[in-house]
Formats: sequence, structure tokens, C-alpha cells
Amino acid sequence: MLVIHRVSKEYGVGASRVQALCSVSLSVARGRFVALMGPSGSGKTTLLHLIAGLERPTTGTIQVGEHRLDDMAEEAIVRWRARSVGLVFQFFNLLPGLSARDNVALPLQLVRLSRRDRLRRAEAALDLVGLGERAAHFPRALSGGEQQRIAIARALVSNPEMVIADEPTGELDAGNAEAILGLLQVLRDRFGKTVVMVTHDDRALRYVDEVHRLDKGELLVDERPASPPERGAGRVAGSDGGAATGAATGATGATGAANGAA
Repeated sequence: MLVIHRVSKEYGVGASRVQALCSVSLSVARGRFVALMGPSGSGKTTLLHLIAGLERPTTGTIQVGEHRLDDMAEEAIVRWRARSVGLVFQFFNLLPGLSARDNVALPLQLVRLSRRDRLRRAEAALDLVGLGERAAHFPRALSGGEQQRIAIARALVSNPEMVIADEPTGELDAGNAEAILGLLQVLRDRFGKTVVMVTHDDRALRYVDEVHRLDKGELLVDERPASPPERGAGRVAGSDGGAATGAATGATGATGAANGAA
């Protein structure tokens, strides 16, 4: 359960002070797929950073499960984020000199695992997103949609409770955007992940459970999609532009990435 209570965030001091968020309160139940939407400068990315523990609120409280993020020491937040949060960014943030497998394995360097176990779990995560056969490829040899799926595999490999996605479809064409939204939906449906996503993409309304709209740092309205999102479709675009099963048929190996991390 995520509970944000009267959170405000300011940057700068004196005449240069900017109010990015103003007394925002919202709650997100575990296992929900939530979109934060609004115009540029509305505060949605700031709110996402606060939820992920990347920044601290100026005032207010943020509770994720048993953890009060606004009251935790920095070292404790780093440990919590490594264990509990998977981050997905608009621009993929893959290291060009590493293979897909090694990019996905990077977060596991923060836990006590042998290199063999790290790579095994990375391969299982790649199977989960339908890219097991691309494990040895480098980012330059992959399409934008494939790179974003690798980024999602990297976010999953440590079995986080929550996936935080900042404009995950922003750099993708329509087909790949739909595939990524479908994959995030699979994470909710099959693995019970809480997914919090910032997006400008109206296609997201067909996939999410709820929408929170912000403007000028204020939470304006909470919405539910007009019709409930279709659950359990579990299919994402394959590397050949067709369809591949979102959860690999070798479910035991794929679940190892979702359930086996420390």
C-alpha cells in the first residue's frame, strides 16, 4: 500500500523558490496499475521521484508498506529502493558496452549472488519479456521497443514490489508502445506488481486501473477508465514484429527472476 499525505515539494530558496507539488494526497493499493498524467511542468515526474525515494518531500509523509520514506536515512532508502523498486525510464538507460544479459544483471550486483546466479536470473527476466534469444545482443543491435523491454527486464530482475515507469512509451512507435503497456499490465496481472507510471500517452487509459491527473503541482482529479482494463492478455510484441508470449513458456525459469532475488 502506497499512502501519500499532504506532500509538498519546493526547489530553490527566496525569490527563486519553485513549488513543484502542493499538498498532494493519494493512496494506491498493492497490485494496482496507476497512471500519473498532466501537462509538462505539472509535477507528475517530481511525484514519481518521491514515490521511488529518489527525492525527499519538503513537507508531508510518504508511506510504502511499512516504510516511511520521508523519515528514513539515506542509506536505508538506497537499500529499500534496491530491494523494492524497479525503475524504467523513457530513454532506456542501457549501457552500450554491455550485452542485454549484462545490462539486466546490473542491479543484482547490489545483492550477494555469484556471477553465474546473476546471469541466470537475468536470462530468466529476458525470457519473461520475450527476448531470451537476444541475451547476447548489444543495445545498438536492438530496436527501441526491444531496448525498452530489456529495461523492464532489468527493473524486474531483483523482484521488486513496485515498478516505477517514467514515460516508458515516450520514445516508441504506436505498435511498440502498445506492447510495453501490455507488458506492464502482465506484471500486474501475473506477478501482482504495483505499477506507477507517468505518461502523456492516452493509450494507457485502456490498460491502467486508475488515473491521477496533476496540474501546477496540484492533484486535480482521480479517474477510473470507462471500462475495466482487459486482464491477463499476457502478450507482447516479439522481436520480429509479431507476437510473443509475455511470460515465457518456461514459467519456472521466468518466475525465478520474479521470485528468486534476495
